[in-house]
Amino acid sequence: MAARPDVSVCIPAYNHNKYIHECITSILDQDYTNLEIVVTDDFTTDRTVDAILPFVSDIVKLFGHDKNYGTSIAVNNSIMNSRGDFVCYFNSDDAFLPSKISKQRKILEERPEIGAVFSFVEYMDDENQTISGPSLIGNRSRESWLRLFFYEDNFLSAPTVMIRRSILDKIGLFDHRLIQAPDFDLWIRLCLEADVHVIEEPLIRYRVRSDGKNQGSNTPDKRSRILWEM
Repeated sequence: MAARPDVSVCIPAYNHNKYIHECITSILDQDYTNLEIVVTDDFTTDRTVDAILPFVSDIVKLFGHDKNYGTSIAVNNSIMNSRGDFVCYFNSDDAFLPSKISKQRKILEERPEIGAVFSFVEYMDDENQTISGPSLIGNRSRESWLRLFFYEDNFLSAPTVMIRRSILDKIGLFDHRLIQAPDFDLWIRLCLEADVHVIEEPLIRYRVRSDGKNQGSNTPDKRSRILWEM
């Protein structure tokens, strides 16, 4: 068996044949090499699995569902089948920017009171062109984060996160009953347990889909669902 990795990048994949190659390549091209990539394919209907298979190795693991269970169950499966002490959740249509892992890992090494590290985001369209997008918020106390969560909105970007496994062991994984707000729910539990840090520069490229298929797209059905979950 390969040496135990330090960082696990855990990816739920669903119908991202067009993007998954870039996603995995951007992780393998990081300057931090003590890592693994654990992908759970959530019963895709395109050629996503075919695009992943050439990468499968001691570093890249692939699991598959026998039906579509949803993002939270897929990423939880990847986390439960990963081995690193530090866990990154990541979308299969996004891409890491260089040194994402090493910059976050350095913060967690130097500051044991920090439970998770996030970052800002660079936005891109379907064709990888950089576009504008909503601004995120920089560092503040966890009490201030909780006030923002309850009185305003979620200002932490899920695909930027690196979180200690020891924290996940205490607070649990993503709540599979939630479709629109599982990350928001997890951040509340996180901030009740530990401090968080935001690296105030983009460390990932987040894809804004023109077809409205982002989980957080502003569509009527998703707006109504997020109000119900809140």
